Amino acid sequence: MSKTALYRHYDANGVLLYIGIARSILQRTAQHEKNAAWAEEIARIDVEWHNSREAALQAEAVAITADRPFHNKSHNSQSPAACIVAKLGQKRIADTLGVGAAAVSVAVTRGKLPSAWLPIVRQMCAAEGIACPERAFGFKFPSPEHSDGPPLCEPKNCREPSE
Repeated sequence: MSKTALYRHYDANGVLLYIGIARSILQRTAQHEKNAAWAEEIARIDVEWHNSREAALQAEAVAITADRPFHNKSHNSQSPAACIVAKLGQKRIADTLGVGAAAVSVAVTRGKLPSAWLPIVRQMCAAEGIACPERAFGFKFPSPEHSDGPPLCEPKNCREPSE
């Protein structure tokens, strides 16, 4: 395992611009300077080192969710999906589900976890005492005009039809 830095970029007024991870802060900052318009505002960089990339990824998700820097897109949402991933950890979820970390990241960016993940993620959340609302998952229900039968009920409100 190689050490990975969690870094925070601030402007001259102390406003948090961006949070990221990298093995080389100088190289990553140079990439920002080349590709990000906001990089010219960087006046200070704070760094904290983690023993592994996975630990840094988890710390990054928690930091972005908590601090909501303006220029971060990933994890920078109040969506229930982003909160679940920030609390459980992207790598942990990916490993438990047997998917790539990128799949988890894409789901967070979209704001919904795949509905097929619900049973496993719900178990993980329950074990940690974390809320796991169904709205964090991408359930799709046909609209009544496109249905051949009676309207479907939401999973949280499903009941057997009364006779």
